[in-house]
Amino acid sequence: MCSWRGVMTLVVCVAFLLQSPAGLAQGSAEPAAPREIPTLGPALPALPPGSRVGRVDVVVEGELWQEQVTLTRVRVGDPFSAEVARRALRELADMGRFASIAAEVVHEGSLLVLRLRVTPRRTVASVRLEGSALGRDELLSQTEVAVGMELTADDLPKIAERVRAAHRENGYTSAKARALVVDTDDPRAVLLSIVVESGPPLSVESRSFSVVPAVNRARLEHFFSDYEVGLGDNASPQALAEADEALAEELRLAGFHHASVSHRLAQRGSEASLIVDINAGPLVVLKFSRNDSFDATLLEGELLDEHTDDHSPFALNGKLLEFYQRRGFLDVESSVEVRKTDDGSLTELWFHVREGGLPRFQNHRLTRDSVCPSADPPALESSRTVTGTRGYWSGSCARFARVCSSLRE
Repeated sequence: MCSWRGVMTLVVCVAFLLQSPAGLAQGSAEPAAPREIPTLGPALPALPPGSRVGRVDVVVEGELWQEQVTLTRVRVGDPFSAEVARRALRELADMGRFASIAAEVVHEGSLLVLRLRVTPRRTVASVRLEGSALGRDELLSQTEVAVGMELTADDLPKIAERVRAAHRENGYTSAKARALVVDTDDPRAVLLSIVVESGPPLSVESRSFSVVPAVNRARLEHFFSDYEVGLGDNASPQALAEADEALAEELRLAGFHHASVSHRLAQRGSEASLIVDINAGPLVVLKFSRNDSFDATLLEGELLDEHTDDHSPFALNGKLLEFYQRRGFLDVESSVEVRKTDDGSLTELWFHVREGGLPRFQNHRLTRDSVCPSADPPALESSRTVTGTRGYWSGSCARFARVCSSLRE
């Protein structure tokens, strides 16, 4: 931002951003206040005694909004000091029309020049959108465009690029966009015009699936139809990413615990060939031995419920132990054995359980702290007496629950 000109050039630069007042969007006449008071730094070196301002230049940066700026607080002939430069900066800041301000002190021969560089800004009074294939609110939110925002000339190509990127993200890969401004009756407000040539959306002409390991393809083929982007659909990056994750989650719930899904596109004009890559990993099957009190279906449902995000053998074995302990099997033990097929298509996790049975309470003194668990009595189940279907219990556990209830009272 600083420039160095002349034989003896002394440059002091200060730049700062100005905060836009909310009232500008409604045409308020109040000037914008700077975020901080302009200051000069580093300190000015000593100037020749009696140095005076020989000329004051205000240079407007950029091609838009060129205007004549006249200062009244600093005049030619004023004795020069750092305070004089600050006074000029404050006057420009009080006008509320500039996004940044820089001060330069330049010697041109014997003439001392105070040069002030300003970047104009305008407030967006309204937004006009033409030709977009996307919804207005969706596009403006995605591109961070809103009534009341501030603009400089450098912001217009950035807005146009964000508009193009939003269309590409939604499958309009050939979209073009321009951002223009139109002056209004208020010299500090503009109409922002965004003109879009969306072009045709990229559509899926063909779709195929790649599976690793290939030996599991037969197990996965019935899942292919669940992929959410099909023939003729818009092949937008967002839709494809969501379809990848949805299929991967479905596979993980089906026993392919380490499954991941990605995609590739081969584009030809406005059409594309879609290849869905499924890295399924092995199908994981849970097996149980010596699970006398609970059947395998119940145990598998407990270990692989919707809250399970860690499918490692160690974590699943820990959940199995917690399941038994919550039901009174305090001495339960379990070990897990991993069996894999040579082709990598199948992994069996064998959980070898030693239930140990429920504790006995005869000839023991019952106290609330020693025998009553924190769980409510209905959660206690006994493996000693079975009535009807597994999982429904009676006998000693029911009597024990009543004792616990009386002790809590």
